[in-house]
Amino acid sequence: MLLGLAGCGGAGHDATGAAAAERMETVAPAPAGAAATDVAASEEDANPASQPLHAGDVDAYARGMAREIELLQAGYDRFVQAGEQHDEDAQMTALMELSSPDVDAAGAKAAGLDVARYGFVKNAIDTVLGKLDLKQGLEGSEGSGDLLAQLGDPYAGLADEVRAAMETHRQELARLRADALGIRMKAAGS
Repeated sequence: MLLGLAGCGGAGHDATGAAAAERMETVAPAPAGAAATDVAASEEDANPASQPLHAGDVDAYARGMAREIELLQAGYDRFVQAGEQHDEDAQMTALMELSSPDVDAAGAKAAGLDVARYGFVKNAIDTVLGKLDLKQGLEGSEGSGDLLAQLGDPYAGLADEVRAAMETHRQELARLRADALGIRMKAAGS
């Protein structure tokens, strides 16, 4: 396009062309790598899912999981009822509801988080809870020292306030996680 514009000049072309070139230099984009890095950094800062956990996320997890369990239990009840009525289509529909993204979306809404952040929070807290369960199961077992050492601190990398909140509510969080998993496992085993 610049070549086309350069060919369209008349008298005074050199002065106008020089001024245009000067303006182009002042608005020239940064090198592609720098721009991409800046955009990625700003998107990461704006992406709530990439932010570390904070103590309030523990309560949000509990609210979200409680809502998920309500929906999962209702879906499981429909699954059982459909089985009793020998309605395979209704049973399959109810089974699919148990893994629907709508369950996560409802959990996120109850938690007061967007779906991406809720998924991040849920995964992070479930990971800690899973490691705590594994650690508890391994403790006292013969030959488990190496495995426990590999497992390390389940809370590693979390802020002290998050660790404290999780420790304070550990039984409730573990129950919520176990209930949600239990409902899904019962349905899968039926």
